[in-house]
Parts: sequence; C-alpha cells; structure tokens
Amino acid sequence: MSNPITVRDKALAEAYELYDSEIGPLPKTAAGKIDTFAKGYEDNQVDAVRHAYVSGVFAMEFGASTAAVLGWINEYIPAGALPKVDAWIFGTIAWAREI
Repeated sequence: MSNPITVRDKALAEAYELYDSEIGPLPKTAAGKIDTFAKGYEDNQVDAVRHAYVSGVFAMEFGASTAAVLGWINEYIPAGALPKVDAWIFGTIAWAREI
C-alpha cells in the first residue's frame, strides 16, 4: 500500500506546479522554486485547486471512500499532529477500503 503522506506530498507539489503554469504565477523563493510557505495559499483559488487535485489523486490511488476519509483527516487533525497518528491513518485506510 502506498503511504498516504508520500502520495499527498507529491500531489501537493504537482498541484502547485499546475497552478503556477496554467492558472497564475505563485510566489517563488530566491532559487526560483515555488515558495509553498508564502502567504496567500489558503481560503482562495490556490487552496481550492490544491484540495481538488490532492483529493483526486487520493481517489485514484486509494478509492473514493478512502479519499473522503483522508480529506476529513486533513481538515480536522492539525498538520503537526500527523506523525503521531500514522498508525491511525493506515488503520482508517484499511477500514475505508472495506466500505
């Protein structure tokens, strides 16, 4: 089974690249890479594209039910808490695949 954190991180990078090349320029670092920590990535078009893209990748990788559960996890578990709940996430994926 693919690691959902790894899948998420790759999908996030792809979503930012897609937005930057097809929709509008995103802030860059001094090295010319997309600055994923810049202000302006939440509660707007960038946020919507990111959520939709990652959800779509999750659905293709894990199925629609699991993608929905992972979306809920993303909304309700603080980002810094994820390393503490890896076992729970993988257990949830196993459960979602059964429904």
